[in-house]
Parts: sequence; structure tokens; C-alpha cells
Amino acid sequence: MKRTLFLTLSALALILALARPHAVSADEALPSGTYIIRSALGDEKVLDIAGGSTKNGGNLQIYAANGTAAQQFTLTRLADGAYEISPVRSALALDVAGGRSSSGTNVQQYTPNGTRAQKWRLAPAGDGTYTVRTALNDGLCLDIAGGSRKNGTNVRLYTANGTAAQRFSFELVDGKRTAPDGTFTFASAKDPSKVIDVASGAVKNGANVQLYAGNGTPAQQFTLHYLGDGWYTILNVKAQKALDIAGGSRASGANIQLYTSNQTSAQKWRFEDCGDGTFAIISALGKALDVAGGSMKNGTNIRTYTPNGTVAQRFSFSPVIPVRETAKKYIVAIDPGHQRHGSSALEPNAPGSSVMKARVTSGTEGLWSGLEEYELNLAVGLKLKAELEARGYSVYMIRTTHDVDISNAERAQMAASAHADIFIRLHANSSDSASVRGIMAYQPGSANRYLSAALIADSQRLSRLLTEHESAATGLPLRGILDGDDMTGINWAQMPVSIVEMGFMSNREDDLYMASEAGQSAIARGLANGVDAYFPPC
Repeated sequence: MKRTLFLTLSALALILALARPHAVSADEALPSGTYIIRSALGDEKVLDIAGGSTKNGGNLQIYAANGTAAQQFTLTRLADGAYEISPVRSALALDVAGGRSSSGTNVQQYTPNGTRAQKWRLAPAGDGTYTVRTALNDGLCLDIAGGSRKNGTNVRLYTANGTAAQRFSFELVDGKRTAPDGTFTFASAKDPSKVIDVASGAVKNGANVQLYAGNGTPAQQFTLHYLGDGWYTILNVKAQKALDIAGGSRASGANIQLYTSNQTSAQKWRFEDCGDGTFAIISALGKALDVAGGSMKNGTNIRTYTPNGTVAQRFSFSPVIPVRETAKKYIVAIDPGHQRHGSSALEPNAPGSSVMKARVTSGTEGLWSGLEEYELNLAVGLKLKAELEARGYSVYMIRTTHDVDISNAERAQMAASAHADIFIRLHANSSDSASVRGIMAYQPGSANRYLSAALIADSQRLSRLLTEHESAATGLPLRGILDGDDMTGINWAQMPVSIVEMGFMSNREDDLYMASEAGQSAIARGLANGVDAYFPPC
């Protein structure tokens, strides 16, 4: 039930309230939302993920408040009263290293796994602050090592002692962001063994969405991505298509289906915290996701209905634990750029951006080889996949055929869903001058407003190493690296990203070389050498 609080404020108090995000009282349970977590040692010091890391093991520390996403955490209230705490920049989970319940254990970010090492309980300290206690042991809580206020001081577990080093206040910065980005299954609050499912695992537009017994398949896994102002897209992992209200209907009883992501109101959803660890999933068109008739029978249809607070409209979500082969060194996502048919429909150029760009284009073509760019990109991508796998990497391919419809933003989201460590986007270039040739890359610039400084630096190093090693392996000249801050596939990335322009299809020498088996193999070897140079030895 929602509660409305009526306040009488003087003009000055109103100005102050608007000038600073809402500091939440510790007299009641915190609602799900996104917060800055301030230390009682000093209001200017906040919890922070070191270097803005997006990788597993990124360390929790304190640092001077700077307003970046590395200092914002989404709290999601669970059914047992505990919270999952997700750093906004990485969409991982705050985690007790090794699941050890002993004083002095480090706290980091890690892939969400639903264990007690990633569950936290907030205990009011009586002065408007909280202690943050691990579900592993209620006697251990977050602690700033040595009570130091120095930037970069480590945050760990330590025996609860009530000192300021263990007390934190929570400043709500986005109460509309009630769930972290990530991949989840959605279970019915009435019967948690039944989950939202795509009928028969279909991947075509119009595939029906239903309730079905949980089976762990990708047909029952959905990736959330926050769009801003409380709205999310919900993409099915298998189909990479969005949860959609058929026909954009506002009527109760409208069918829920999968459809190519288009960012319309029929595909925008918010999560309304029901206060018991479950959520109502509300459409931008005003209706709630609803299990028809409240039936728990396999195959029961999922539809829209007027929000009514019943158990048929409440769902809990559990993180999907990615399967990662321990023998593999790292996960590399490869995106063979473009596709057979472009899409001129528009999508945001970056998360929360009002700038719209075409979803994806079909690319250029070889003036001498006659090869289409999308064909070249996939041919090299498959060779690079084979080369990397032979070297012990795990590879995730964004596409393996030409007949797909995947936007640039969706490609970045797919790489994030695969928990890739790096994201290589393969392209080829074209110029009005047939004499222009050589290798280029696009990278996020140092002032990119959508990516952390650490992610930008890693992307720039990746771009340099990939192009240098491709040039060494092929003999193609280097033309340099450009900032691509207007590129959707860069701005939506959640891991180091590089767009490699392998050569110019408008230049006869480059074009025929890239079209040849020998040329493609050499390019793949060079890029794989760049990947080897990027990662530390295992």
C-alpha cells in the first residue's frame, strides 16, 4: 500500500529540499531505490567502487562524493526483509569475498548469485543512520578500516561496535529506480515455482508470454535495462526481444508478447515495491502485468489488467547465475557489425539520452570484391571466435547469421548479459577517396558522460592493442583511433569496448585483402594477439 506524506514547508525549506536529494529517515524500512550511502565519519565521504570498476572483484571503499555512478547503489528489498545492494555502474552485487563470515573479510562487487554473501540487513542506529549487516552473521557489519576518512580507505566486515565507522545514512537519488540492471527470472508471488516464460521458447515477433514451471532455460530469463525516470526495458535472453503489449493497447486483458525492441510505451515497465519482497510490474500504458484468473496452471496467459494489488500481479525476481567454464580465461563478446537488413527505427543514443539514432544499418560494400560489409564482419568474427577459443577464451557471439534484427543498444546489452569481460565490435570502413586505406578504431573519449573513467581508460587501451596487433599481423597501415562518443554501441557498453575498422572496402588493396581467406585469418590472428596483450597472464 502506498502512503502519502503531507508536509508544510517554508519557502526556504522547500528550496533546500529541492537542492539536495532526499535523505531517508531510519525510523522505517528503506524502500527499494537508488541511494548515495554516506559515512557517519563525515557527510562528504561515501561508499564507492574503486576506479568505477565494472568487473568482478571491484573493491568497496570510501571516497569524497563526486556524483558518479560508482557512488550510487540500488537497494532491492527482498521477501525476507534483507536487501540486495547493486552498484549502479556495474549492475553486479555487493558481496562478501569468498562468503567468509569472519571479521576483517573484504567486501567487493560480484556477479549476482542470490547467496547470503550478497544479502544485507539494515539496522537503525537510533540517530538517523544504519549499520549494514551481512546475512552471513548478524554480528558483522560494513566497517571503514581504522575509522579513517582518507580517500580510498577499504570497507570490510568487522564485529559490530556501534562506532561512526560502521554507521551510514542513505540519500535517495532515484526512488524510481527500484531494481538493478541484470538478468533475472520472474516468479509468481502466489507460487514461486511458476515463472514468466516464453511459450515453446519462441523467438519470433508475437511469441506469447505465459506462466510455466521454472526450468532454468533462456526462455525464462529476462534482462533489465534502466532507461531513466523509473522505466525499464525487459529483454528475453533467448530471443533478445522485448516484453511488449500487443498493439500498444491500453485495455485490460491485452496480451503480452515478445517484439523487436523499439522503446515505445508498450515496452516500458516500472517495478512498484509491494513492501514484501515482491513487485508489481506496471506498464507505461497504465496497466499491470497479470496472471490471467490468478491461475497457477502451466500455460496460463500473461496479460495486462488494471492494477489491483492482488497476488496475481505480484512477482519476485531472482538473479540468473551465468554458467562460466572454469577452464576459460575470460569471456570475449564479438559483435560482427551490421546485418542483412538495416532498421531506420530510432533508439536512444545512450541510457537516458533524448538523442535518437537509427537502430542499425546494413553497412557498406566492397567496391572490388562485391562483398557486403555485414558478410565480411561475420566471416572475420567467426574466425576470431575459433582463434580465441583455441587460446582458451570463452566467446559470446552477438550474431552468427545475417538475418537478425538486433539494434546497437541491444548488442551492448547482450554482451552485458553474457558477463563479457571485453566487447569487440567488428566493422570495415569506406571513403570517397579510393586511395585512403588502413586500420582504425573508435573508442569512448575521456569526457564521455555515460561511462566511468576506468571503463574509458580500459576501452582506450583495448583499442590501441587491437589495432596495433592487427597491423603487425597483416601489414595494413595504422590510421589512428578516434573518439566515438556519438556511437550507440559504445555509450550503452558496460565493459571495455572497441569498434575496430579492419580496413577500407573502398580501397582496392584493402578490399581484396579483407575478402581473401588468408587476409581474414591474419586479421583474426592479429586481433587475438591484441586480446592476449590486453589481459594479464593467467
